[in-house]
Amino acid sequence: MKSKYFNLFWAFVASVIILNEFIDQVNFVSLDSKSSNAWLLIIIWSFIAIKNYYSFFSKANKKLNQN
Repeated sequence: MKSKYFNLFWAFVASVIILNEFIDQVNFVSLDSKSSNAWLLIIIWSFIAIKNYYSFFSKANKKLNQN
């Protein structure tokens, strides 16, 4: 049960980091102006967020199906 909420925590942290990258550093005229380091950060944290959201929801569905 604790690992389920740990997954949710890391998914939330990853989502906040992704939003921060887009809000603080995106030039709204052109997305091409972002450096490759920022895009790499966004891609890595996106994978982390997706993995943890998937783990959280799959554990929640598994628990519902057991009842």
